[in-house]
Amino acid sequence: MKANLDVDKKTHRQSIEVAKASLEKARYDLKTSPVQSAIVSEQLKLAEEEAAAQYKELLGEVKNKDISQEAQLRISVLEHDQTRSNSNAPRPMRTAWCFERRSTDRDYGTTFRA
Repeated sequence: MKANLDVDKKTHRQSIEVAKASLEKARYDLKTSPVQSAIVSEQLKLAEEEAAAQYKELLGEVKNKDISQEAQLRISVLEHDQTRSNSNAPRPMRTAWCFERRSTDRDYGTTFRA
């Protein structure tokens, strides 16, 4: 379980790095807007705003993702402990009266009567 959570965390970090790279590229491209047409300049500006919003959103998810993963790990540990404690639960013991034989004529030739 912990390995899966680590993979998810690394995947999210990579998504953040990709978003950061996209933002840096958009900002770099935006620097060329003085030599671009008005339409291209507006497209570059919108691309930069979109990349910044995506990067900010991914950074905001980090705290919630960490809390979620800690909760999932705790649930997994609790379920494991519960399963383990259930398997170690005492089983009902059979008492001696379950195994007593009843005396009959076949066993001793007579029936004990009180």
